[in-house]
Amino acid sequence: MAQHRPHAPGKCPWCGLEQTERTPVRKLLKHMHAACQAELDVVKGAGYARWHVFKRDHGICAKCGDDYSQMHRFEPEHRDRITKLPTISYDTYGWGTKHEVRIPYTALRAVSLWHVDHKVPLWKVRHMPPLERVVYFKLANLVTLCDDCHSRKTGKEAADREKVRKSVKGAPKQTRFKWQKGRKLQGRGFQKGQRTMRGR
Repeated sequence: MAQHRPHAPGKCPWCGLEQTERTPVRKLLKHMHAACQAELDVVKGAGYARWHVFKRDHGICAKCGDDYSQMHRFEPEHRDRITKLPTISYDTYGWGTKHEVRIPYTALRAVSLWHVDHKVPLWKVRHMPPLERVVYFKLANLVTLCDDCHSRKTGKEAADREKVRKSVKGAPKQTRFKWQKGRKLQGRGFQKGQRTMRGR
């Protein structure tokens, strides 16, 4: 569980409150509240988060206000993520086995033009403990953005992240984030007196 609560009989492991909801057939206590289960699904799965955000915003961009709920672009459907080759399918025309004609085509998939974005970027909260960081994965921190607005916001966040990285790079170790510790250079395995003149 994301909340890391110990399991107690009759209590919800997500919120820690008493559980009174029961199953409809056998009348057993449910493991979690329905609202807690929905919140956990949003935190754990991107598909659930996208479904809940669309149910709330209906595909309307929070920046420009345009409706992108029915807008799509078509991309080749990749066979796998390693080769990036499009899937080639065949349409078969004709009757019998002698006059069949197979015409290849590229399989396409529809990609929606709206994205789910975090209001507070996750790279800003990477140094926080898990119990505090889980708040930024919930529905309150998610917003709908169109393709253009999401690209501009992502570019601005990348520039801000690069500024933070450069400013922290030369700072003392006490002021560095936990996720930006300096990499220790590995030695060559020789003592100082055993190195060649060229390597000194």
